[in-house]
Amino acid sequence: MKIRNKYLTAVSVYRFTICIALFIFFVSFATLLVHRGIRNKRYEVGLKTSLYILNEALVFVNFLPAIQDVGNDGYYSYLIDTLNTKFDSINCRYSSKPVCASVDYKTLNGKAVMSDLIFDKGERISIGNALFLLNKPKFPTSPVIIIVDTNGAGSEPNKLGYDVFVFQIIKTKLRAMGNKESLYPLEKYFYYCPEHSTSKDRLLGVNCTYEALTNQKYFSKLK
Repeated sequence: MKIRNKYLTAVSVYRFTICIALFIFFVSFATLLVHRGIRNKRYEVGLKTSLYILNEALVFVNFLPAIQDVGNDGYYSYLIDTLNTKFDSINCRYSSKPVCASVDYKTLNGKAVMSDLIFDKGERISIGNALFLLNKPKFPTSPVIIIVDTNGAGSEPNKLGYDVFVFQIIKTKLRAMGNKESLYPLEKYFYYCPEHSTSKDRLLGVNCTYEALTNQKYFSKLK
């Protein structure tokens, strides 16, 4: 009888330990999901806030006389002036605040540094928590590309498709990169915005902006 009682006690302790372990695993997993959900919602809100700022800036620029006849290099200059004067902004050329920190932006899977085809040199302007990087057109016909770090350079992950998104101005209109009119339309360059990829292509994530704005499940799928 004593042996049986010892056996039952050992089994009970074993089962109890398993239950506790499973409970801890469940709580940890649930906490991770909640944290990820909150984090991804912040990315989504940051993108929409940045989009609102850019659209508002274009309203000012497009109100200027004969703006339709200005080359892309001229439009770039007007946009820089608008962001610097019409908003409560910080020109990072003259600031060392954390939001203006110089960082290497990563691709969607974090395996490579963002290509300089997206941003080589230009102005960096902080508005609110967002950092706007405007790639300077080399020629009047060069595209006007805007990169938005929605939570500032000082906050990670600093990855395309997560907290970093790309826009292009086409004929005075703002287009999300991935739009059919943009440099990297999703319908043609779908492989730049895959759900899972181990590629080290430096353009990976460049056209996820359009997907993020049109697919309601985009942010919920981010890991």
